[in-house]
This record gives sequence, structure tokens and C-alpha cells, in this order.
Amino acid sequence: MKEKLTLVFAILGILILLFILIPLANLILSAVFNTQIFIQNLTDEVVLESILLSFFCAFLATVIAFIFGVPLAYLLARKNFYGKTIIEGMIDVPVVVPHTVAGIALLSVFGTHGLIGQFSFIRFVDALPGTEQ
Repeated sequence: MKEKLTLVFAILGILILLFILIPLANLILSAVFNTQIFIQNLTDEVVLESILLSFFCAFLATVIAFIFGVPLAYLLARKNFYGKTIIEGMIDVPVVVPHTVAGIALLSVFGTHGLIGQFSFIRFVDALPGTEQ
């Protein structure tokens, strides 16, 4: 009985891996076999700007998270205080909220017609905070 259950779990695991690996392999192989289109797209100025902007935003987010996250992590690991569980819960929210939902929420708050964006002097759309130039 135990061997049958292991076999079923192995088959299900292989199926989920194939579900992930087949589209990924298709993406990679289509880029390899269409090298002319790949190189043409890679040398496009707009594509290069978007790649560099993505790297810069990732670097900036890492620096900000490091500067504010390490002291907060130290406090949460070493100290007990009122509201600690609430803060830990708020830290866990980005893990469970999909990126698209977070982006729509940010746009609805900081966009040109958003709650804060309509009164703010900081541009969110078509600017670095919105990662679109």
C-alpha cells in the first residue's frame, strides 16, 4: 500500500514538473532556434532600456529592503513588544498577494487619478516608481 501511494505521488510530482518545464523549455528553445529575431530584439533600444530599468529597480528595491529590513528583522528576532504579531503579519502579506494585485493596488493609490496620486507631486506612472518610462 505504501509503495502504491509513493508511486501515485511520484507520478503527480512528475506531471507538475512537466507542467512547469515544458513551457520553459519551449521558451528557451524558441529563442535558441530563432537567434536572428532574438538578437534583433536584444539590440532594440527600448528592450535594452526596459532590461536595464528592471535591473536598476531590482537593485534599488534590494538596497531599500536591506536598509529597513535588517533592523526590523533584528528587533523582531530579539525583542518582544506590543503589536509584534501585527507587524509580522504585515510583513507576510506580500508573500500571499500576487504581483499583479499589488501593482493594481499601487496604481489605484499612486496613479494620476488615484487616492494620493492626484494630489501628489511625485509621478508614479511613466516614472521610476511605476517602473515604466
